[in-house]
Amino acid sequence: MKKANIPIRDTWKGYDGENMDDGIINGIWNGPRHVSIEIVEDGKAQVNAGFVYEVPEHNSRAHNQFKICIPIKHSNNGHVFIHEIVHFLQRTTEEMNEKYIDLESHSIEDYRKYVGQRCEREAHYAQLLYIKEHESRLVNENAVTEFENRLSKSTLDNEDLIGLCIYAKNNGILV
Repeated sequence: MKKANIPIRDTWKGYDGENMDDGIINGIWNGPRHVSIEIVEDGKAQVNAGFVYEVPEHNSRAHNQFKICIPIKHSNNGHVFIHEIVHFLQRTTEEMNEKYIDLESHSIEDYRKYVGQRCEREAHYAQLLYIKEHESRLVNENAVTEFENRLSKSTLDNEDLIGLCIYAKNNGILV
């Protein structure tokens, strides 16, 4: 997230810091952590926070029993884990959650709206940077130059990133 310039939520202090997550299940602040990653048979990669809540004097929300689910067919692709972990660590607000647009179809218009949301732009950007550095085997050798050129022009705040996500989806780079 640092490489992508994505701020980490202020309710996460790392595994060694104070735990503001899981206050509901623990009944106290700073109890044991209950974040998990599960490999599942089917479906799509997704996150489930169980319950998301405000923490006084913080800008981001905290999570209770956060779970990341990765289908077994994607379990060898680190970029899928990166995408979902960004969702765990990124800044979230109640308004963002209420306005979240899930991907309802595979149309370019729906994908553009979905990826245009800050939370998805951040997750996809980190994912694409990870692919470039660690999973370049996923990029067809005929598409490497185009992929890297588009990535070098992309930032979290420009339309180029949305275009890159569409390009990566259409060329089998993003699953």
